[in-house]
Amino acid sequence: MGILEGLGHQACEVSQQMPGSTRDEIVIEYAKKHGLILLTCDFDFADIRNYPVGSSPGIVVVHVPDSCGAKAIGQLVRSALVNQELLDQLPKSLVILEPGRVRVKKA
Repeated sequence: MGILEGLGHQACEVSQQMPGSTRDEIVIEYAKKHGLILLTCDFDFADIRNYPVGSSPGIVVVHVPDSCGAKAIGQLVRSALVNQELLDQLPKSLVILEPGRVRVKKA
């Protein structure tokens, strides 16, 4: 069981739904079609010119230094997803999670 499921969230991995080389535009369209909030480490999704805030169910970008390992990323995601105030803001928003900082841009 992954972090998201362990916290009671429904989740699917992009790699299980489509090939790893799938373009970002197709990934976000999949999320829109299925009403999914995208959780990603791909900072391209934070570009509001390409992915305007409010145009998808929501985007959460985990932005960490390259030196951060999977454990640190998992702790960052876990700490964010137990915060009910933040969870309430996720729909239709862009959230950027960084160590020590959370930025939320609402539609």
